[in-house]
Amino acid sequence: MIHEFFRMFALAIENTESATYEEFLSKLAAEANLFLTRLNVDDFTGVIKIYLDRYSDLKIELQDRNGKVITNPNTSLLTTMHISILFAISELTRENRNADYPLIFDAPTSSFDEGKDKAFYECLNSQVNKQCIVVTKSCLLKNEKGEYVTDEQALNNLNCQKYRIKKLTGFDKLDITTIDTQVELLN
Repeated sequence: MIHEFFRMFALAIENTESATYEEFLSKLAAEANLFLTRLNVDDFTGVIKIYLDRYSDLKIELQDRNGKVITNPNTSLLTTMHISILFAISELTRENRNADYPLIFDAPTSSFDEGKDKAFYECLNSQVNKQCIVVTKSCLLKNEKGEYVTDEQALNNLNCQKYRIKKLTGFDKLDITTIDTQVELLN
């Protein structure tokens, strides 16, 4: 009887863990889809599905409204899907653990057009309530001489501390160790 009790107890724990995990994945997908619609304002979004396959491997798919898997999404859509999942994880972590950590992005908008670029930064300003560090060239534009200059208007729309990481000239294009950068505070 004792052996049977512990077997049933272990099975109950296993089933609870599985149900809790699947519930978490469902919440994660729902939250990620909210962010996906915020990032792709006037664009196709699809639906993010996060689930365990029959081998209990985690799967993330982008599907259309009929459940058809979008097998070859463009780079911009794929990027916003992954950013949406990251934002969702961040939100659920704060809710469940009362813990907050900064989000760090390295060139997150490099595949975006100008409209989607602005939607990303607006989402950071209004939807993501945490410290974010973004390393990007998207707040730069080419002037009439063809040189990159700071896009003051875009920077003024951001309500956060802003820095520019600038690659210094004089490096060997074939030797990455010769690249030097300078960080400057932007107003």
